[in-house]
Amino acid sequence: MCGIVGLALGSEEYCATYEILEALFQLQHRGQDAFGLSIVSRSRSVSVLRQKGLLTQISSAETIAQHDHGVMGLGHVRYKTSGSLHETNSQPLSLTGSHEIYLAHNGQVEVPTAPQGASYEESCRTDSHHILKTFSDAMERPTAGSDLRSKVLSALSEIHRSCTGAFACVGIVDSCMLVGFRDAYGLKPLILGKRADVGGTVSYIIASESVALEKLGYSIVRDVAPGEAIIIDRSTGKQRYSAHQVAPLKRNSLDVFELIYFARPEAVINGISVHECRKLMGHALGRHIARIMDAAELMSIDAIIPIPESGNISALALAQILRIPLQLGFHKNGYCNRSFIMPDARSRLKTIVRKLSAVRSEFDGKNLILVDDSIVRGNTSREVVRMARNAGARKIVFASCSPAIKFNHIYGIDLADEETLVANNRCEEQVAREIGADRVVYLPVQSLVDQCLKPLKKDYGTENYEMGIFTGVYTTI
Repeated sequence: MCGIVGLALGSEEYCATYEILEALFQLQHRGQDAFGLSIVSRSRSVSVLRQKGLLTQISSAETIAQHDHGVMGLGHVRYKTSGSLHETNSQPLSLTGSHEIYLAHNGQVEVPTAPQGASYEESCRTDSHHILKTFSDAMERPTAGSDLRSKVLSALSEIHRSCTGAFACVGIVDSCMLVGFRDAYGLKPLILGKRADVGGTVSYIIASESVALEKLGYSIVRDVAPGEAIIIDRSTGKQRYSAHQVAPLKRNSLDVFELIYFARPEAVINGISVHECRKLMGHALGRHIARIMDAAELMSIDAIIPIPESGNISALALAQILRIPLQLGFHKNGYCNRSFIMPDARSRLKTIVRKLSAVRSEFDGKNLILVDDSIVRGNTSREVVRMARNAGARKIVFASCSPAIKFNHIYGIDLADEETLVANNRCEEQVAREIGADRVVYLPVQSLVDQCLKPLKKDYGTENYEMGIFTGVYTTI
């Protein structure tokens, strides 16, 4: 999971560096390990800034002063899923052959094994380097046409043939062409926006989430279709937009975890409101709890408490269904990172302890339903239950708005080891013991499909969803 943005300004009155930075701030939740920018100046020279950590560690004013304002640019926030945190893996990446290519990638694809005796730089290369190398090599081959656009389209088709997995990418070729493309399954989100500028010109932006567009005054044009490439061409001096299907649509299968956890609630992905989806999940979970808990047990529940912030929307919807008061029992420290995407268990636990604190008056002597978006490794859930117990909670039902996560994620989340997943080979009773709760309730997979995703499918046309972490059945396998 990473955040990407590509930008082509229609007017030199605007500043690409500033807009890329602002877009990345809106996407910071998608990656906390590193960030980077590649900015194309009016003279077509490229300035690159790559740095570990968060965007708050740099000064926007200093960065803008050090770089040409720029007319095009790429930005990336990284969540490491392969390769090391070595600076060679920070993005945007670049490669120069007959053509100079810059690339930012979100997702994960299969990578050929490094040859024996490979250098450190070669062995630490990532799946993103593999996509870039495929792109560059394909640009060197003869194509049906000799113009730059034909070469780019041919190279993008080759990426689809050679790279298996999930990818949403933005790139710049020869400092004059912005490209955005998405795998043929649509596993990772990518959205196109435009803005009418002063003087009648039009600027374009391609990003992971709609929130990056709206904060900069861009309107949503549409999502980039699976297997499609968007090209913004400035090679003739006048900016031209075009869309091309470079690979056949295989199946529109958005990774459902984007809707459950990754994306910001105000985002719109494939025409789907993330906020509305999470409300439907809360309603469905409420109906499920009403079916499996007897009336006396439900009557004994004093309050429903969300785990902020990703559990808030679903918890409110669940409380409405069960007609049980919602109380804000946990205070979140807004200066802490997302714990889920921290690099190891120790870092995740430290972040959880810093991030949340319990309000004793909401817990002391009470029977409670705690609501979170999901239970993954059990670290957050275990610590949250401990906090609730220490604050005096008498009984704790821990409710997950997603189904049980039992299998590894192969499309861009660091969940490669199934043994670390608390629900792997465990039933709900065993998971409850693992995290210290009296009971654990998951939203069933079929309820997620029938009550949350199918209504959205009817409204917006998304055909399928990638749900391998719940079922063990993956879209590309």
